[in-house]
Amino acid sequence: MRRDGASVTMTPFDINDLYIRAVEMDVILRNANLLSTVRRLTIDSGSGMNMALNYYQTLIQSRSVNAHGVLGYHGSLAIGWALVTRESDRFSFKERAGHACIQVYVLPTFRRKGVGCALVKSATELYEDTFHVYEWSEPEFFSLFMGEKNFKSV
Repeated sequence: MRRDGASVTMTPFDINDLYIRAVEMDVILRNANLLSTVRRLTIDSGSGMNMALNYYQTLIQSRSVNAHGVLGYHGSLAIGWALVTRESDRFSFKERAGHACIQVYVLPTFRRKGVGCALVKSATELYEDTFHVYEWSEPEFFSLFMGEKNFKSV
C-alpha cells in the first residue's frame, strides 16, 4: 500500500532480477534520496548501520569517508544494502590497510531469497579487502562466508 492509499502490485521476486549498485559513501551522504534510502534499510535509528551513518555525516564535514554502500534493487525498490567500511567505527573494528567491516540489511519480505548473499558476494568481488563481521551480527548468516575468501570475525 502506498502512502496515498493506492495499492501497489508487486511482481514476484526472482533473484535473477536483482540489480546491485555500488556507491561511494561520500555520494550517499551528499544525496538526500540515497541517504534516506539506506537509512530506511536498517533495523532502527539505533542500529549499527545508522550509527555509522551518523558518524560519517560528521566526518564528511572535514574529509572523505572511506566506505561504500552496495545496494540491491528489485525493480526501482531498494530492498537491501551492505555497508562496507574501512573507517574505525568506535566499537570493535579498527581501521587498517586492506581490511573492511561489512554489515548487511535486507527488508524482511525479501529475506531468505538470496539477496543478502548476493550483496556480500558483490562486495567481496568489488573490493579486495579482508572482510570482518561483528560476532553479534547474524552469526548464522555470516557463518556461510567464514572460511571463504577473506572473511574474519571482529
